[in-house]
Amino acid sequence: MSALYLKSQRKLFDIRDRLLGKDIRVTEADLKPTDRFLMERFITAAVSIEGDLSPQESFNDINPSSLTAAEYRPQLKAVSIDIETDYQASTLYSIAIYSADVSIVYMVGLADSASLKTDESRNLEFYQLNSEREVITAFVQKDSRAGPRCDYGLEYS
Repeated sequence: MSALYLKSQRKLFDIRDRLLGKDIRVTEADLKPTDRFLMERFITAAVSIEGDLSPQESFNDINPSSLTAAEYRPQLKAVSIDIETDYQASTLYSIAIYSADVSIVYMVGLADSASLKTDESRNLEFYQLNSEREVITAFVQKDSRAGPRCDYGLEYS
């Protein structure tokens, strides 16, 4: 058995198809080059990257000089998300988030402005927003700040 490495994914697919067209058996041709790159370096989860950091407008670009497997165990938080819709799932009513740290309900309803009601004894925040778009936007903004977690009890009804 021989390994064949190419400089582009397009060339890889072209050579693979040409070999298969001539009835030449190709093994592991279904593996994506990016997956193969990681597997050959025994990278299965966390990774350590050394290289030059180049901040861009909305992300950081890294030109790596070294990519190695690393040990990392995030401190996960358990979060339950409940999305309420009509029977056909065509109209959104509310999105609720519950965890040890937060208890929030975003509900679609007529409001002069985004309203907030709190129940300090139960650590509950209730937001009544004017549209489905506002509810989804508020949820995504809150969700993007949540950090590593394990979602459970995802319920869509």
